[in-house]
Parts: sequence; structure tokens; C-alpha cells
Amino acid sequence: MRIASLLLIFFLQTCTALLEEAIVSFNYSSGAVPIYDAKIVHALDTAVGITIAINNLASDWEAITGRRPGTSAYPSNNTQGDSNATSAIIIATYGSRLASELIENGCLGQNSTILEGKREAFTTFIGEECLPGISRALVITGSDMRGTIFGIYTLAEQAGQSP
Repeated sequence: MRIASLLLIFFLQTCTALLEEAIVSFNYSSGAVPIYDAKIVHALDTAVGITIAINNLASDWEAITGRRPGTSAYPSNNTQGDSNATSAIIIATYGSRLASELIENGCLGQNSTILEGKREAFTTFIGEECLPGISRALVITGSDMRGTIFGIYTLAEQAGQSP
């Protein structure tokens, strides 16, 4: 009975993982954002739970690449962040000031209304010129705090680091 329960749990986890959107690829793809050296940009007023997930993502990135990415809050004087970064991972929660600015700049594309009224959901989008000093970015937007956190940990998991 116990083994059957464990198998059922494994099966359900495997099925759930199969439904996730593929964010990370280890092969070159035209139009992709190279995130191995990306800085992480988030809202100045990011919730504590999301900040913890962002710090975990930075630690995961360091474990994967050997280099800890820079993080910066937006808006701030340090939007340029790490001068060695060629791209960014922008993390926002739908309805926040940062998400609204990303929508205005066209950096959520058709995904801008997908999260409306949803709970614990996230979406990703590759945007260009989303914020000053950022030419290309992987934008992770959550419908709420938990959705944003799920998006962050899904990125880490698909990159090979167990959250």
C-alpha cells in the first residue's frame, strides 16, 4: 500500500512537470536570451517572499555557472547593474508598478492579459528594450506573489538546480 502511494505521488509529480512551459534550453536558439550571465532585476517594493526566491535563484545560478549574478531593484540609480551582463532576468508581479511599465513598453506581449484574474500562475516572455539599460530580457511575471515565486523556482529547476 505504501509503495503504491509513493508511485502515485511520483506519477503525479512527473505529470505536473510535463505540463510546465520549457524556459531553459542548453542548445543555441535564435532569438533566445543568454541567461548564464544575466543580471536579475526586480521591483524596488518586491515582497519578502519573492526577495527570498530571488536570492535563492542567485545562489542557484552561482552553483550552476560559478558566478553569482548581480541583482538590482527597479527603479533605482543602479538599473545598469552588472556592467558585464549582456542580458537580464526581469521578475515582476502582475498589477505592480514594474509590471505596468513592462506592459507599456511592450515587454509582456500577448501575455499581458493572460494573468488577469488568475491565482498562482506565471508566464514568461522574451522582451527587448524593456527597461533603460537592458537590451534583451527574460521576463517572468506572476499573477500574484506565489505565481511569481513559482516562476522563479521553475527557472532554477529547469536550469538543473533543485529548488
